[in-house]
Amino acid sequence: MASFGERVPTEGKGQQEGNAASKGKTNSDVEEKNQQEEVDEQSMEEEIKMMKGNSDGESDDEEGKEDLSSDEMDVDEEVQEQVYMLMEKVSTNPFDYSSHVQLLAALGQCGSGVKHHLQAARECMAKEFPLTAELWLPWLRDAIAELEEIEEEEKGEREQVKKLFDRAVSDYLSPDLWIEYVGFMVSGLGDPGGLAVARAVCDRALTALSLHPPAGKSVWDACRELEQALLSTLEGTCGHPESHKAVREQRERVDSLYRRQLGLPLQNMDSTLAEYESWLGHPVDPDVRKAYDRAWKELQEFQPFEEALLSTTSSKLTEWQAYLAFLHDRNDPARIITTYERALVDNCLNYDLWIQYTEWLDGCLQTGEQVISAHHRATRNCPWVSALWQGCLRAHERGRTDLDTMKDVFSRALEVGFVQPEEHIALWETFLDFLRRRTTFPNGSKELEELREWYTKAVQTLCQTGSGLPNPAIPLLKHWARIEAHLCGNLSKARELWEEVLKDNTARADSSSWLEFYQLERECGSLEGCRRVLHRGVQSTTVNTHLVCNQLLLFEREHGSLVQWDVARERVQARLRRIGEQYQKEEERMRQKKELQMEREREKTIRDKAKKSEQRSARKRGGEQGEGSAPTKKQRGVYGAALPEEVPSHSPGEVKKFNEGENRMDTAVEKGVVDSNSASRTVFVSNLSLNLSDPVQQLHSALGPFGSITGIKLGGKEDKSAGESSNHGRQFRGFAYVMFHDEESVKEVLKHDRMPLDGRPMFLSRCRPPGEKRERSFKYNLGMEPDKVFISGLPFSLTESELHKLCTKHSEVSKTRIVTNRAGKSKGLAYVELATAADASRLVLALNDQEVGGRHISVAISQPPARRPKQSAPLIAPRGRARTQLALIPRSLHRQVGEKVEQKKTPNSEPASSSQVEGNTNEKPKGLTNADFSRMLLKK
Repeated sequence: MASFGERVPTEGKGQQEGNAASKGKTNSDVEEKNQQEEVDEQSMEEEIKMMKGNSDGESDDEEGKEDLSSDEMDVDEEVQEQVYMLMEKVSTNPFDYSSHVQLLAALGQCGSGVKHHLQAARECMAKEFPLTAELWLPWLRDAIAELEEIEEEEKGEREQVKKLFDRAVSDYLSPDLWIEYVGFMVSGLGDPGGLAVARAVCDRALTALSLHPPAGKSVWDACRELEQALLSTLEGTCGHPESHKAVREQRERVDSLYRRQLGLPLQNMDSTLAEYESWLGHPVDPDVRKAYDRAWKELQEFQPFEEALLSTTSSKLTEWQAYLAFLHDRNDPARIITTYERALVDNCLNYDLWIQYTEWLDGCLQTGEQVISAHHRATRNCPWVSALWQGCLRAHERGRTDLDTMKDVFSRALEVGFVQPEEHIALWETFLDFLRRRTTFPNGSKELEELREWYTKAVQTLCQTGSGLPNPAIPLLKHWARIEAHLCGNLSKARELWEEVLKDNTARADSSSWLEFYQLERECGSLEGCRRVLHRGVQSTTVNTHLVCNQLLLFEREHGSLVQWDVARERVQARLRRIGEQYQKEEERMRQKKELQMEREREKTIRDKAKKSEQRSARKRGGEQGEGSAPTKKQRGVYGAALPEEVPSHSPGEVKKFNEGENRMDTAVEKGVVDSNSASRTVFVSNLSLNLSDPVQQLHSALGPFGSITGIKLGGKEDKSAGESSNHGRQFRGFAYVMFHDEESVKEVLKHDRMPLDGRPMFLSRCRPPGEKRERSFKYNLGMEPDKVFISGLPFSLTESELHKLCTKHSEVSKTRIVTNRAGKSKGLAYVELATAADASRLVLALNDQEVGGRHISVAISQPPARRPKQSAPLIAPRGRARTQLALIPRSLHRQVGEKVEQKKTPNSEPASSSQVEGNTNEKPKGLTNADFSRMLLKK
């Protein structure tokens, strides 16, 4: 069951679902309900004004603030301010669910002096949202308490509380609410007709919860206690109870309740059987025993599903779906309805489950108050789903609802504001189909005119919502044209509508539009009209033109003369020739563009290879200059960042450990390497700023909160000339190894990848043991993420806190992330994670194309494109262009390639150097050994 604050705010004005329409009331009832809602809304506004006071003057504001404290003197000032702020938020945005819940909680802390404010806040929330049992129970108990305080109960006061109970039990299936309802009706047995009303409520409670295995017994017990209390009263007032007719009838009623309950598979059935036998004074008869055994066996079949639900703490959707599939196979409609209602308590915002439930009701029951109620509750819980509104309209049509109610439901659906134009189109088609089915053709003048008015309104509305896209009203225009031609016999109107369709460039270029127009002319028009449409189609289409051409030639073969066929053939040949020439030009242009792009990629690859070769040569020359020399410009890299050194592999026998006192690593063989034993507890940190004053201390402060750090080793070669005080005796290269006490700390640290340090994002990754290959994987999702939005065009100076504040004005934000480059500078892009897909849709509607910091931003549901596999470009230029390409390769690289070729020809040659190996793209680069450096020095 959803908790007090579990439900997230949903979007749109489609939340305003009227209870009158959901219960199939008449027009007068609908008008009465609308008037009552207006009165409630006005009273809510008056309460807000009274509590906030007049903001025009300071004295008036103080007087308004004193209103709450005057009712209850012990109200804290902070609570008062919170109430004022929340009431302002609710009045500004009545669809903010969380603000409603917070307002009720704040008013509940203010004591009994603010009852009228609390009542108004509850009515305001119930108008927009269905309430959970946790929200209804305090409201109902307050209403009962006020009723008990009245010395002389006025006529209709108890009836008002009963209506409040009826509203409560209609939102969700709740055993607690039904038991409270039965208890309230029992307290009114002394009223005229109270017993009959109480028994009617008991029958409703048993109908709703008889097939609820965990909670059904409690409801049966509550209803039976009522009848047993009446029996005790009759037996105490009658001299001879056994011979009294009323006593016998009452005993039969209690006995019937026992028998009915024992025939149902409910938990704790054995205690009910023992209680029944104790009440009878003898064992039950064989028929009751047989029904009890059958119900017990059925309960054992349900028990695994019930236990799975109890062992799960999440939404339990998977368990509910398995339970429902089992019941569908048994074909037990009453139990299926109860199980759907139970599942929807835990998954009230899962629109797929609502669609599944309502479609099953449409197929099983087809019509009735229960079907209409389920459809309306679905639209109240998930108003942003067009399919639910469509199902609601069809359910009303099956129930033969009047036109005014249909219009009311349709108008509320339009107020939601769907994200996709297709959702609007489908909703309009459903309503227009209803109007078409109620119209009598061709003589239904009034209904027909109304149908045409609604089609005109639909076309105008859809053209406004579909800006920047192909005309979304085209499907409706085509359908309207077919109605005019086939049902009304108005071919001129149909042609006029088709001309409106063909004004759209996309429809005019598509052959299917012309073929549909031709088919309409063929069925309702003339041969000359068909010929005219096909000739126009041949000249206008650019997509599948051959289909229209073939249809024109076939038409002339069947209905035209030889001259007409010759004219058609010449026109078809000329048109196909022009299209072929345009296609060849387009292919040539695309081929040239592709070749140019491939040429640029090859040039870039060769330049990158040459640049890397020069960098390696510079690093080699820098190493020969001595360990104490400062790194040169080429050693520092293109953008000033230090080049990472390669970590050679070591045998398992080499032992390395951290020196905690100096925060550096001492190795037995070579320095700067993490052994395989400590690799699982080490995090590799890269992309660090070279301007860090004390990298070790700053890394310790940044990563220390996530686990116990046993050592930090900076990346780079030893710098003996720098001294121990400078970067701990190492040439800092922008990366480091951080060793933790346990692996759990490493997992926690990796969750904070790209956290900023000194304005740059730190890249955190698992330290790989020697010899292990790097696993390359994309960090984020590639599919559609309905609860996340992608924002582009943001100002580069916008911070995450400012973005979070901007988004929280419209939806409940879970997380924000601004995309930055390696230097920590914003790219003007951001991802915002919302609580639900409804929040994401509402944020798209609210912020898309809005101006932020002088720039218009674009907001859309996150759906990253699929990543294409990388294609390795050839490193050797094609024939005829080799001279141009080789001119971009440095001479040193030419020598390395040549030396490599000669080395391959000499079987006993010495091992190649790292620069020579790099010239061969088919082999992996190898690190230089001490023997290589010694050999190079001797040659020099």
